[in-house]
Amino acid sequence: MKHFYTLLLLFVANAAFSQFVHMRPGEEAPEQVELVMNDNTSRIGNVKNNRADKIALRILSQDTNAFRHASVEVEYIQFKPEGSEIYEKIPAEKIKKIVFLGEDPETFDRINVYKFKKKTLEVDRENVAYMFQTAKVDDVFKVYSNLYFGTRGAASQFNYFAKLRDSNETYYFNMSVGYLPRIFPLFKIFAPKNERYTNYIDKLRDKKSDEYKEFDKLRNEQLEKINAYLKENKKSLDFLEKESIKTNGFYNFLFYFMGKKLEQFSN
Repeated sequence: MKHFYTLLLLFVANAAFSQFVHMRPGEEAPEQVELVMNDNTSRIGNVKNNRADKIALRILSQDTNAFRHASVEVEYIQFKPEGSEIYEKIPAEKIKKIVFLGEDPETFDRINVYKFKKKTLEVDRENVAYMFQTAKVDDVFKVYSNLYFGTRGAASQFNYFAKLRDSNETYYFNMSVGYLPRIFPLFKIFAPKNERYTNYIDKLRDKKSDEYKEFDKLRNEQLEKINAYLKENKKSLDFLEKESIKTNGFYNFLFYFMGKKLEQFSN
């Protein structure tokens, strides 16, 4: 796990600040975008918000004060080609990614999200949801997330979407419960026929095992670095930003760690 902590601190630092563009219904994004299609051809132009939601491209921002429980599924993108005054509706499944060409360009991958049964790992391929998301982890696994922090007694919801880096199939993980013995087996979805990996996951569920002790040691070291980062930046962060950093910091670590283990047991 070379450069392990350096990478994870980068993930933490970006966890709460990779925000999407906020616009009113029907409002055009201030910067141009590059639409990269599935055949790798590109189109330059502008996008505007779908009227159904108060979010650019119907995507949820990490700014949970602004839009809670908004739709993150996308059927089409409203796109106006450069030099034209007419908006087109481009089906989401035809777009590979969208790059906002501002001062700090941001890339939104189209991901094809599937749910799967926790016990059997059976994937529901009859129902796919298209989303446009920025990656929080880009390693063995490519990981995206939407976090909803409950207020006034409402439950928080932590939605993660992860895939093997070069796969077209992204899986939905509801991490709201946060109980690791139930979460670990879900990672078998990435390599259900890899016996070395699945056997490792079974051992990892036992808190007395060497496998779990290794994980716990690295997790605690990561937590120390997250807490140090929060302490150093406490004056510039609000409550939700701090919660986002802590939550993404842990789950980004989890996906990164499990991806490295899959890589190890695939060699």
